[in-house]
Amino acid sequence: MTHFLKATQEQAEHYEELSELLENDPILAMDYLKRAFLITGNKNYQLSVKNILKTIDTDGRAKNSIENSAAIF
Repeated sequence: MTHFLKATQEQAEHYEELSELLENDPILAMDYLKRAFLITGNKNYQLSVKNILKTIDTDGRAKNSIENSAAIF
């Protein structure tokens, strides 16, 4: 694996770790997972975002607004 590919994979893994630490802020967690997906194309990140969307409490926000933040999924 080239240095660039390894660094890219490491960046995606870092974003995944950040999303796990941000379980109390699901919108930000989804953003990091979206970044990881865009870097790698790994569909597991998509599944994680879909799972977050199923459990998210909208706290007065329009649900479609939150779903739009995950639009690539």
